[in-house]
Amino acid sequence: DGDMDLFVGGRLVSGKYPETPKSYILENRNRNFIDVTSNHADEFNNLRLVNDAVFSDYDNDGDKDLIVVGEWMPVTFINNNDGVFTKVEIETDAKSGWFQTIKAIDYDNDGDDDYFVGNYGENNKFHPTQEKPIHIYANYFDDNDSYDIALSKEYNGDLFPIRGKECSSQQTPFLNEKIGTYSEFANSNLIDVYGQDNIETALHLEASTFSSYFIENKGEGNFEFVPLPIEAQFGPTLDFEFVDLNNDDNPEVIGIGGIYDAEVETIRYDASKGYALTQNQSKLTTFKDLLNITDKEAKAIESIIINGKHHLLILNANNALSILHIK
Repeated sequence: DGDMDLFVGGRLVSGKYPETPKSYILENRNRNFIDVTSNHADEFNNLRLVNDAVFSDYDNDGDKDLIVVGEWMPVTFINNNDGVFTKVEIETDAKSGWFQTIKAIDYDNDGDDDYFVGNYGENNKFHPTQEKPIHIYANYFDDNDSYDIALSKEYNGDLFPIRGKECSSQQTPFLNEKIGTYSEFANSNLIDVYGQDNIETALHLEASTFSSYFIENKGEGNFEFVPLPIEAQFGPTLDFEFVDLNNDDNPEVIGIGGIYDAEVETIRYDASKGYALTQNQSKLTTFKDLLNITDKEAKAIESIIINGKHHLLILNANNALSILHIK
């Protein structure tokens, strides 16, 4: 109808991670935003922990569809059919991750939108794959009012806790009485630790990739997920920006991200200094003229004009803004 409506993605249910919160479509009616989710997007109740979304006409049918990313969920394509939003099954949607951001751009100049999605990267202790994903189980494991979680991965055909005895028993103190030694804990599988009934009745989610991707739109509902180069996998990617750095009329891709909050058994995600990628014979490669973009906990990046000159504005957690002049 010519005015802007809103998608509000649900991120968390307080105290109940990773329960699925509600997401909403709010219709702009004379500057009043009305919840029309039940009539236009009932499937939004089944989204996971939304971190980002973009309105984009991925199928080139003239209306804006919605692509959503988040934790414990695949990149989710939602088709707009006369104002009714419906999830679309795509061949590669089994790639569930801890996705943090998505940006749309016709990067291959073929007339349809492609997508860059930022994930946690490959430089961490988890290394999930399609064959061996990372699992999360959530339940009231110790019969109190605290909602508990257990992370696990498969080893020799069994699921074992990822977190060690110290972190696990701090969350669920009954484990100190149930499992007395570190050696016993190390040799206990998930059911040994938490009990079969607790695991079978728990909320169970999986993530099968932590890679950040370029998603090439092949048309007719087909997409190719291309992992970004290794420099983009050193740490999380929380934001992208597109800037022509070498004046060839094709934008380079700049990615940034750092996450310093981590539990005691997991080191902080601080290895990435940001990165720039360029097209080289239809492949993404590292743009060597822009390295070490930031040494801070970068959260967002934006291209701005200051006094007629291009700059990059970088938002850092617990620190000052960084401003880079693009020559």
